[in-house]
Amino acid sequence: MPGPPYRAPALLTPRHRPGAGRQSGSASGDPHRHAGTTLLRRIREAPLEALPPTRVLGVDDWAWRKGQRYGTILCDLERDRVIDLLPDRTAETLATWLKDHPSVEIVVRDRAGAYGDGARQGAPQAIQVADRWHLLRNSGDALRGVLDHHHRDLDEAARIAAVTVEPAANDNAPGATGERNVEPPITKAERRSLDARHRREARFEEAVRLRAQGMTLRGIAQALGIGRRTVRRWLRAGHAPTWRHADRGRSSLDPFRDYLEARWAAGYRNGTGLWREIRDRGFAGQSGVVRQWAARRRRQDPPADLTTPPKAQPPTARKAARLLMGEPDKLDEGDRRFVTALLDLSPPIAQAVELSKAFSTMIKNGLADQLDGWISAAENGGFKGFARSLRQDRDAVHAALTLPWSTGGTDQPVEGHQAVHVRPCRIRPSAPQSARRRIGENPASTSSKSCAHKRTKNRTTAHFADQCWLPLASMAAHN
Repeated sequence: MPGPPYRAPALLTPRHRPGAGRQSGSASGDPHRHAGTTLLRRIREAPLEALPPTRVLGVDDWAWRKGQRYGTILCDLERDRVIDLLPDRTAETLATWLKDHPSVEIVVRDRAGAYGDGARQGAPQAIQVADRWHLLRNSGDALRGVLDHHHRDLDEAARIAAVTVEPAANDNAPGATGERNVEPPITKAERRSLDARHRREARFEEAVRLRAQGMTLRGIAQALGIGRRTVRRWLRAGHAPTWRHADRGRSSLDPFRDYLEARWAAGYRNGTGLWREIRDRGFAGQSGVVRQWAARRRRQDPPADLTTPPKAQPPTARKAARLLMGEPDKLDEGDRRFVTALLDLSPPIAQAVELSKAFSTMIKNGLADQLDGWISAAENGGFKGFARSLRQDRDAVHAALTLPWSTGGTDQPVEGHQAVHVRPCRIRPSAPQSARRRIGENPASTSSKSCAHKRTKNRTTAHFADQCWLPLASMAAHN
């Protein structure tokens, strides 16, 4: 994680200011408790240490408000630390910063055009390196774009994968019977009730064990998280409550069961319609009672047409891309059938998957000599737009395959270099005032300050450090 440009940790502990806990802590004078506003004030008052010249610069975006407004975060990749924040992600702002820092020799960026233009304008002498994580992400987006144009193939592959390959039952085989003594599956509500019962039984067994060890009822209640009276009632009863009524076998549907069975046998399976019919015959219950009966009856009956293939919901393009790019040995049987069927049904998808896997291998292994050949193959395949963008940004992409620098990092190092894995330069949305002090006030500074104070007013030191921006979270580790 990139480090901070501040020495604020020296001010985050009360030992440097006698009485700080009594002034900004709790009413009891706890010296280790501080309000969030106190921490913000100390960070703003902290002097900024002088930063050494930056040679390798990582550029990425961060969100003032996700989906609406973004800024730019700059990292020194050699020292693994954040060095500055910019209020937007335009080429002009980045170019201005680079002109003020002529020591930058390498700019590692994503493939956004604004960052590329800003680097060319502000540091024409610097080598631009495309981030490898973003390259792999762009390849995945290109594959999903291909899948978006083949919805029919996705539907057909899902239907084929859903068809079971179990052999048909032989009614003439020895021991075969015409009746299927298979218990119908339980509903979700019944499953939840059964799970709750098992949890109560487990608590009861634990209460019996603790009582046998001599623990008091109050101690058992505190250990199990239940009331003392509940523990006493369970132990006196000798079992956990089942909450089953004695007349559970009786139902308000019993007087109308013969009529319902006759209508069901006649082929009418609509629960609400059956409820209307028996309501006219004197049934006083709600429609949900009849619908539940129809659902249980429907599960008990075998399917009317065993030759009709089950209707399957095709996966989304994102999930399909993940399955296609995954290792077959790590997929379950259904996913493997889906992948095999999809590749057989659609040659364009098979070609796109082959190109995506070749690109992933090239990026992870740093095979720079294969770049031009891959771009030519992709231009003739289904990745024309992606290949065109790579050709326009070829120098930065080639540098990503030959240099070790990357803001996102990869699983394998580039051949001949030691891999430099750097966490992506992103911070949490809504940077605090300490960040705004460095990058200037924004049009919404008044309301943003008020919101920042409200969010952090009652937080403890540890919780505030977790919710604050990226440099604050790693101050102690770097100082």
